Amino acid sequence: MAMHPLLRRQLKTHNADSLKDLGLNGLLEEISESYYRNDRSQTLFERALDLTSEEFLAKAADNTRELHALSGSHEQVEQLLTMLSSTIEISTDALLLMDAQGEPVLFSERLPDYLDADDEFLSCLNNDELIHHIESVTDENGEFTQQFKHALQDPSITTCCTLILKNGKTLECHSLPYQQEGEKMGRVWNFRLLS
Repeated sequence: MAMHPLLRRQLKTHNADSLKDLGLNGLLEEISESYYRNDRSQTLFERALDLTSEEFLAKAADNTRELHALSGSHEQVEQLLTMLSSTIEISTDALLLMDAQGEPVLFSERLPDYLDADDEFLSCLNNDELIHHIESVTDENGEFTQQFKHALQDPSITTCCTLILKNGKTLECHSLPYQQEGEKMGRVWNFRLLS
């Protein structure tokens, strides 16, 4: 095998060609082979760094694309929420949207008037409080309570009943579940003023 170029230069620089004559050829060959192994290791290391850099850059590009997609999705969600809120407010019915845990997500401005309640009460409302409040403002015989509890036990059902409030208002109440990709997300309550 040929002597490593770096070792050859070092020997020439230090006028050490005479080392060959002293019977150190075996040693010089081992040193030369060590230099070649070092070169191969360095080449592999540099190649690994190049691959790591390429992978890093590719991952950074993927993350940037995902971030832009999420930004676009966030803007779309904001637009959809604005449209939903506008749709709820333009409706002549009073609407209440509750999540899967029975907490209010959104309700129309008409709801407090329809149910003789204030905004603060409705914003911290849960399933049990809604039942209790409706029982307190109606002369109903428990039909709403039964349907409501049945809807909680079987989230797939749609309910409809009539509520006669103590103040003389008559409301038609519809309830249906909403789901996303088969997962129960909550329930929509629609109160329509009949008289």
